[in-house]
Amino acid sequence: MSESRWDVDDFVRRFCAVSRTWSQIGAYRDFDAFVEEARDLDETDRGRLALRLIQVAGEIPSRLPERGERRRQRLLKFGACAPHAMGVCSLAATILRRKVVFSPDAIAEMLEWTSALEVVSIYCMPQAATLIGIVERRWRERSGDERVRRATAQIAANAAGSGGADEKRLALRIQRLIDPEGVIPIEPGEIWGDAARRELEQMAPAERSMWTALLSHCNGASSSKPSAKWIRNAVDQCERIGFDPLRERLAEWFKLIDTPGKRRAAPDVGAESEGPIGVTPELVAPQNADTLRGLCWAAGLRENAAMARSLGAVALSCYRKLPGIGPRAPKVGNAAIYALGGMPGRSSLGQLAMLRVKVKVSSAQKLLEKALDAAAEREGLPRDEIEEMSVPSYGLTDVGVLREPMGACTGVVEIRGASGASATSLVWMNENGKSAKSVPAAVKRDHAEELKELKASMKDIQRMLPAQRDRIDSLFLERRSWAYETWRERYLDHPLVGTISRRLIWQFDDGRDRVAAAWLADAPGDQPCGPGRLVRVDGARFDPAAE
Repeated sequence: MSESRWDVDDFVRRFCAVSRTWSQIGAYRDFDAFVEEARDLDETDRGRLALRLIQVAGEIPSRLPERGERRRQRLLKFGACAPHAMGVCSLAATILRRKVVFSPDAIAEMLEWTSALEVVSIYCMPQAATLIGIVERRWRERSGDERVRRATAQIAANAAGSGGADEKRLALRIQRLIDPEGVIPIEPGEIWGDAARRELEQMAPAERSMWTALLSHCNGASSSKPSAKWIRNAVDQCERIGFDPLRERLAEWFKLIDTPGKRRAAPDVGAESEGPIGVTPELVAPQNADTLRGLCWAAGLRENAAMARSLGAVALSCYRKLPGIGPRAPKVGNAAIYALGGMPGRSSLGQLAMLRVKVKVSSAQKLLEKALDAAAEREGLPRDEIEEMSVPSYGLTDVGVLREPMGACTGVVEIRGASGASATSLVWMNENGKSAKSVPAAVKRDHAEELKELKASMKDIQRMLPAQRDRIDSLFLERRSWAYETWRERYLDHPLVGTISRRLIWQFDDGRDRVAAAWLADAPGDQPCGPGRLVRVDGARFDPAAE
């Protein structure tokens, strides 16, 4: 390093003499004056100054009398440790963001002094994250330096133990730098995350490497929607894994998101008292929310009806409100809506329509409106038609009836209502025509997967029915009308919507007469399932097509 007549120690003494905690820097005037003075230095002197400031900050913990948790709590509020504490950290971070020249030993020394701070606080010690950014850019040439590796590992440990979401993200960045294939960017303690971690730990090294790369990419999803570059990288990584195995694992993980976890509470770094604060188990850790957001985006890259249902369930779970808190994981719910809106084809439309009725969060409603508008534009259809056409049949073979053969038995699902678990019933018919409500042992043994799918379809139907009921309710106020054949296809004879439509009185207008008519089943008690006909209010048969 070239010699300089500029006195770095004099600058630091003057700065510490006038520096105050961040909120007391005289409207930043004193601080800004020192920033301007540092800006006029050459790159070498700026490097010397940054090193000296980081050294001054690193010396502060050695003067503290506290020990144990009290020491840690005070360090996390670094401005309370010394009058110049936050000032030197903030000025060091400001200088490091400009062009500076360091010797290799200077980088290692700055890392060692930063690790000596014992904790990491992004707000109070901003130089830590800035310094790690410099190390990331030079990692290829510095990764063999044992001092650098040891100090960065210690900073990662300090950050991971500091409790905050930003600090944990920094820890993860460093861990990925040191061991890119060995880091699983999922915080333990949530049911879905623990299941994912177990599966990853049991994978062969090559498969695990592909999954950790995808998860790390997903964990970097910090914006409200993915960039084109992010999508390109995600497509490449998903193709390496394979979209079929990807969907299979994601479907299993997504099912577990709604199950409350056992994540330990983070320390309350803002309180004077020691010990942890209570964290509602249903909340999703910020680090995990970032990973889930990216996984949702990845799940929507290709059209798939089953994955669309999984994303719909994720959105419902994440928008579920907790007392005194609000939606449990809105950023994940937003990502699920974005993924559904961007999913090619029409498989996702039914889920968007269902969410539009069931989710009451105002911000989510705006996203749903945008997603449905985008889908309508993509498919070249009016918006209201998109909602009507998007209602799935869930495999129902007739209006309100689903028959699923499984070996010698057939599961028969019937829709009997419009809301709740009692809206559907399941009975089993054997080859002799006898029925039973309990699942036959042979079905449990030989058709476990098909049974699982059937039960999932029943849950989907139970969620969709009240959504469609409310949507049809709103049509009355909108004074909607249809051509007869269109109405018959989308309402009266639709396998799912028909169970609601056939309970209503409809008005028909041919330009001359206006007739009120309703569905009458052929057999009493067989409503709305089974054969029947449209009749006038006086019971006379009514056929709009013939008339």
